[in-house]
Amino acid sequence: MLRKLAVMTAATAALLTWAAAVPAVAQTGWALQSVSNPTSQDDFFGVSCASAASCMAVGNQTASGTTTPLAEYWNGSTWATQSTPDPSGISDASFSAVSCTSTSSCTAVGYTSAGTLAEYWNGSTWTAQTTPGSSGSQLTGVSCTSSSSCTAVGFSSTTTLADYWNGSTWTAQTTSDSSSSEYLAVSCTSASSCMAVGDHFGRFVTSALADYWNGSTWTAQSLSGTTGTYFFGVSCTSSTSCMVAGSTENYAVADAWNGSTWSLTPMANGTTFTSVSCVSASDCVAAGGTNPSSGQFDPLAEYWNGSSWAAQTTASPGGEFAVLYGISCPSAADCTAGGEWYSSSPADAQAFAEQWTS
Repeated sequence: MLRKLAVMTAATAALLTWAAAVPAVAQTGWALQSVSNPTSQDDFFGVSCASAASCMAVGNQTASGTTTPLAEYWNGSTWATQSTPDPSGISDASFSAVSCTSTSSCTAVGYTSAGTLAEYWNGSTWTAQTTPGSSGSQLTGVSCTSSSSCTAVGFSSTTTLADYWNGSTWTAQTTSDSSSSEYLAVSCTSASSCMAVGDHFGRFVTSALADYWNGSTWTAQSLSGTTGTYFFGVSCTSSTSCMVAGSTENYAVADAWNGSTWSLTPMANGTTFTSVSCVSASDCVAAGGTNPSSGQFDPLAEYWNGSSWAAQTTASPGGEFAVLYGISCPSAADCTAGGEWYSSSPADAQAFAEQWTS
């Protein structure tokens, strides 16, 4: 099952019935980029930029009923599809997230029908890596602080999972959650400081989760008021500063962490966030989707200035459905986001990307 179904189903289903109520204050600066869609059904689920002129977007592509990983690289003027290893004999494979530490070092993670997936890009070639995840396991988030230090998170059929890359080997870590939980994103500022977020799901109630890695142990964070909440994205700028973005049943949510406590930030109702990228504690952009009164589903981006969120004017490729699933801001003056859009059917989905410059 694709990440957009396994991870984003709750937010997407809810969004189709929501009406947006965004702030009146808007900022301009988002512009569509020309993306190289190699097949008739392509999606971007993650974006990571080392600079304004070096971004990697990942997801999947489907042709003749077979889904394979998709990676495209932005060189400052053009998006170009890259050749990625397609696991032999695997009929279903996708990238979910990517993390780049330089213009020539990116790690992408995801899943195959046989288990978890990880591949490394050295600036010219993608190489498959061996991961410990078995069948039924998916990696949904990754964060690298160097080419030899990455943490990837996700879930198995029973609980959360986390893997660490030391430059040569992926090793499974012990997480702190019980069954019926999943990690959906992670952000690390060092090998000994990572925040993973996601949700606990039960038969009737879902609640958000956040776990912190101190270099040796994953510890559950104390959260309040998160019943019915999903955390889809997280961005940390230091060991004591993280922003988490997601959604509840009827509005977007963003929580800030100061190293000891979580606090809900003031938001606009009627929207959902799927990802967030921060360059400092007072400079973040969250991306996702919104359902305005016209009924059309549009890309969403909001800016955090340290005290409040304000809606930005995004660029839409058109159609009846367009959502941003990933965002990366290499500086306060530049952000790139990617997602999917379609005119009338998910079977015709195409990847799209847009860039914000000040």
